[in-house]
Amino acid sequence: MSAKKMQSVKIVNLETGQVIEADPYVLREQCIPHGYRFADEITVEEWIEALQRAFDRKEPGPAGSD
Repeated sequence: MSAKKMQSVKIVNLETGQVIEADPYVLREQCIPHGYRFADEITVEEWIEALQRAFDRKEPGPAGSD
């Protein structure tokens, strides 16, 4: 008998940008965490808006740190 490869899904928090790879069976039992969405359901426009928010939130570093 061959080992079955575990399938996983990616969920994304559009506020923080954190991506988690999760077992779909666990998500079915425990629900998707608050603030997360399935990556394959996120539109390009939503990704762009999330990146813009993250960029706007980022504090500038000390002068000359670039």
